[in-house]
Amino acid sequence: MNQSGFRPKGRLSAVGSILGKALSGPEQANLLNLGRIDEEWASIVGPQLAAVCRPVKLMFRELTVAVAEAVWADSLNFHRSRFVSQVNKAKGRDLIDRVRLTIQPLPPLEEPEPPKVIREPTETEEAEADRLVAEIDDSELRDLLRRVILMSVVSGHTDPTDTPESGGGDTPLSTPPQESSS
Repeated sequence: MNQSGFRPKGRLSAVGSILGKALSGPEQANLLNLGRIDEEWASIVGPQLAAVCRPVKLMFRELTVAVAEAVWADSLNFHRSRFVSQVNKAKGRDLIDRVRLTIQPLPPLEEPEPPKVIREPTETEEAEADRLVAEIDDSELRDLLRRVILMSVVSGHTDPTDTPESGGGDTPLSTPPQESSS
């Protein structure tokens, strides 16, 4: 009996092996493969077709593709075999045998976040980061905090030169300014 008063029957199994078994069934494999197809859909079928149709289900090697309008479904009906070969080529194996088209509203496309431009810190920013961490005795902690400050600066979150001494705001390590009640 363990601390909770529960007495396990038989051998205890590692969590990893239990999860592995739970996630290894055909339904989970289909969901995983559908997710992978969906992620690459625009590159598989092209951006114009990806705007009007999307993969929504994968079962028994049949990919169900939702189409926004009947006109598009009629047009895409002639390209189903092309979809099969394009998906299988993109995945590097024979994943699907057929495509079924269904007319239904498409969920909105998630707009990808624009990539963040990371630049090199200026000499002034590096000097200010060095000044801010100079009093920290632990060298590992000092180096880590310096890197965090510089990453924050180059990603546009903080300006280490914007200090009270320079007439600017607070330093990254001090408390944020209180909101004014105007």
